[in-house]
Amino acid sequence: MKRELLVTFLKKAFLQLGRDCRIDTAKNGLEASHLMEHFQYDLVLCDNRMPVMKGIELFREICETESFHSFQWIWTCGEIDDVSESLKHPNVAYFEKPYRLADFKSLITDSLGA
Repeated sequence: MKRELLVTFLKKAFLQLGRDCRIDTAKNGLEASHLMEHFQYDLVLCDNRMPVMKGIELFREICETESFHSFQWIWTCGEIDDVSESLKHPNVAYFEKPYRLADFKSLITDSLGA
């Protein structure tokens, strides 16, 4: 899914749930790491298959910081085996492709509360 479509999809889901939010995107794991150093997030959606730094590498890096426990992490990748170690954390979920708006809204509600 192209980033522009994904951002539109996410904004629609959040607005339908009555949540006005800022949505940042990163072209790769390293860019995401830099964003996470400068901004505080409530929810992180991450694909494992990213250039420069895989999502699981980003996850491991973020786990080493105290900020990890302040947000929800949702995997959006196809291979659950690649990220299975992360699913042991209570604030980590896995969202399967293909993305469906109703499923995503349910996951947001479960992750962030009503």
